[in-house]
Amino acid sequence: MASDVTKSEAKMSGAVNEDAIERLDGEPWVKLANGKELTNWSKEDEIRYNQGNRQSEKYLFYRRTFDFLHENEIRGD
Repeated sequence: MASDVTKSEAKMSGAVNEDAIERLDGEPWVKLANGKELTNWSKEDEIRYNQGNRQSEKYLFYRRTFDFLHENEIRGD
């Protein structure tokens, strides 16, 4: 499903976008949003952001579990 919102419009509206992550050369290594930048967030933006984080963490969990089982030659039923 394509979005009609451009990257600049998404940034101005406070929409969550994976491409909006800005890397930094020092701690905390990425630009973190402050309260002013998040004032325009809707409930849908918050849900989308949290679901993205949840899915990323779930993927990492499954990958690490698979690697652990494979490397330790643990066999299932």
